[in-house]
Amino acid sequence: MIRNFKFRRKRIKPWQRKPRIFASHKPIFFKKNKSGSAKNLKRGLLIAFVFFVAYFIFFSEFFIIKKIDINGNKTISNKNIEKIIKNENSNPILAIFPGNNFFLTNEEKIEKKLLSEFSEIKTITIKKKLPDTIKAEIVEKNPLILWCRTESCYYLDTEGIAFMAESSDTEAYKDKKFIKIIEEVKIKEEIEDELEREKEEKETKPVFLDNIQNTIDSEISDNPEHDERENDKKNEDKNIILEPIKINDKIANEDFINFVFKLDNSIKSDTDIKIKYYKTKGVKTREIIAYSDKNIRIYFNTADDAKLQTTYLKDFMSKGIGKNEINTLEYIYLKSGNKIFYK
Repeated sequence: MIRNFKFRRKRIKPWQRKPRIFASHKPIFFKKNKSGSAKNLKRGLLIAFVFFVAYFIFFSEFFIIKKIDINGNKTISNKNIEKIIKNENSNPILAIFPGNNFFLTNEEKIEKKLLSEFSEIKTITIKKKLPDTIKAEIVEKNPLILWCRTESCYYLDTEGIAFMAESSDTEAYKDKKFIKIIEEVKIKEEIEDELEREKEEKETKPVFLDNIQNTIDSEISDNPEHDERENDKKNEDKNIILEPIKINDKIANEDFINFVFKLDNSIKSDTDIKIKYYKTKGVKTREIIAYSDKNIRIYFNTADDAKLQTTYLKDFMSKGIGKNEINTLEYIYLKSGNKIFYK
C-alpha cells in the first residue's frame, strides 16, 4: 500500500530566526572630496620642476661646451679647428637658447663646415661627451704627388685634386718624399731639340737584345710615325696657357695618377736609377719625362704599361749599353713597343 506523503515547510518561530547579513556600502554623501587647493599645489610644483629641469639643461653653465678634443690632425692646427667649432656654436638658437649648449650642438653642421674650410681633411667625425666636451676625430689626406705649375706647387690627393699649397712650415711633410711633377707648356730638354743635330750627322748605332732594339735617336727623324706624332704635339702646344693652380682644382685624372705611382715604384724597386722629379706638358699629351740624379732624361708613354716600360729600361741599362756609357747618357726614349732610342 502506497502512502502519499505531503511535505510541509517547517515553520520557524520568530525568536529562532537568524539575523540577515546585508552588504555594506557607503552612501554617496559619506565620500570625501579632495581639496581644490591641494590639486593646484601639486600642479604648480610639477610645472616648477619642469621649468627648473629645462633651465638646468639649456641655460646652466654645467652643459655649456668648454672642452674640444682634437685627434688625427697633422697639418691643420688645433687653434684653427677650435675657432671654426666655436664660431658655429656662437649663434643662439631661436634667439633664446645658447648655441654652445651640449644638447643643442649640431655635429653634422660642424662636420660640413670643417670639410668646406679645410681641404686637407679626408674624413671627420664629431662626437659629444657629457657634460661639456666635443671630440673631433680627423683623417687627413695622404699626398704622394707634388704638382708644380707657374712657379707654385700643390699637393694632390689620390683623385688628382689639389688640396694644399706647398709650405716649408708644414712639419708633417718635412721628412716625407713626394713624387714631384713639373707641368710646362714647352719643355726645353725635349727630344726634338736634338733631332736637327742628328739629321746632319746621320749616324746610327743599333744594338740588338732578345726583346729590345736600341738605336740612336737620329733614326727617329726617318720614322714617319714619329714625325706625325711630333707634329701633333706641336699643334697641341698652340694656344695653351697654363693658369695658376687653385685649391680643389682637378689637375690630373686617376689613370694618370695611378700610372705615375706605378712607374715611380717600379723604377725604385727594379732599377738603380734615382729619379729627382718628372716633367710633363699635361695629362693629355700622354708623355712624361723622368730626370735622374745623373741628369739623364727618360721619356715614358703614359698610354703604355708602366711596369713593362720599366722592364725594358732595366734590360737596356744592364744589357743594351756598356757601364762606361751610362754616365755619359743624355736621354733614353722608351717608344711604344719594344724600341728604345738613346743618346
